[in-house]
Amino acid sequence: MTLRTFTGNTLKEALEAARRALGEDFYLVDSISPKTPGEPARVIVMIDEQRPARPRNPGSGTKTDFRSLLYQRQSSLTSASRTHSAPRPEASPPAAVRLGTGASSGPEIVRPSGGLETIQRRLERLERLIRETLLEPPVEFVDLPLYRQLFAQGLPPALIHGWLREAVSSGIDPHRDPETFTWEVARRIRDGLPTAPARRPQTHIVFIGPAGVGKTSLIVKLARHPGFLAGRKIALLSLHPRDGEPVHNSLEALAERYRLPVLCVDSPTKMQKALELLEGFDHLLIDTPPVPLRGPETFRRLWQLAELLAGLVPMEVHWVQNATLHPHYADPGLWSRSPLPIDFIALTHLEELDRFGALYAMLRSWNRPVRFASTGRMIPDHLMAFSPAWLAEQLLQTRTPHMVALAEAS
Repeated sequence: MTLRTFTGNTLKEALEAARRALGEDFYLVDSISPKTPGEPARVIVMIDEQRPARPRNPGSGTKTDFRSLLYQRQSSLTSASRTHSAPRPEASPPAAVRLGTGASSGPEIVRPSGGLETIQRRLERLERLIRETLLEPPVEFVDLPLYRQLFAQGLPPALIHGWLREAVSSGIDPHRDPETFTWEVARRIRDGLPTAPARRPQTHIVFIGPAGVGKTSLIVKLARHPGFLAGRKIALLSLHPRDGEPVHNSLEALAERYRLPVLCVDSPTKMQKALELLEGFDHLLIDTPPVPLRGPETFRRLWQLAELLAGLVPMEVHWVQNATLHPHYADPGLWSRSPLPIDFIALTHLEELDRFGALYAMLRSWNRPVRFASTGRMIPDHLMAFSPAWLAEQLLQTRTPHMVALAEAS
């Protein structure tokens, strides 16, 4: 197996560069957003050394044999284990292949720590995703434009098949009444996601997430937008745990520009003083330092935040997620074992999506409602109230009278 790096101004452009060079015969291993201005976005892809990469050809009917790829990967992993096994006790453990920081779009292979266990863990995630695509579509659904539309959006085939079967079992003929059939499937798409409650947000609204997802700008958009917390007194809090690594935080600068009161807190004592100073405000919007996506640092940071936020009641916590990033690279235990319970998801970078299937699958697996969604960089205009019906419209790329009624019902 070989890892290659492709770069671009955005993750979408980097992924398109990989598709132009390799076609569809690769698997996305990692995606890295720019950390500083001017730094390119990068994607890491895995290709099979024994199979030449084919440039993408939309008109080609060739179908990838995923099963043979899995067998070849297993053989490669076994042979690599035999090759790197060292008979001498003093030999260093084998190293995995990872990506460097070069800006070129060519492959750059280095040898970090981690060993074959890291490769095996990533392959297990890849195999889980591949299994979702192995199900062959039923013959009666293959020619349906609706099936092709949903499949092109990147939705798991098993999910699509379930919706179509349920719609057919309700007595609707997809060929004689395609509009009603589409509406019936759209209703099931909408009902497959949890809906945020209609009540006003809690007094203390906390935003957490990894670096670079847009927590700070989302907070300022929410504070300034006339359609969300209009008529309410808003203040901002910026958390900086004392034993955490120093991070750059632009909340103070943005708060000054938009004339919003802001306080910085780094201990429970200062939190108590801040709450006394901000007692007359209706809502406190709370920014937090970045949460690592994997490893012990993830839960250590969440414990730090939970300690600082222990006295805030009532409170709701929003995980801020870049909609263009794949969720499988976050720690799988984040939602079940987090010391800081996560109530909602807030989405950013929606304007960069051209396919919404992966986003839908992510929200379905995380089973948390979305209340806020950022659709651009403008403050405060590019902010909207998210609804599952809106996402159904994006997946179906249609807005019929039935869809309008569906959105109003949600």
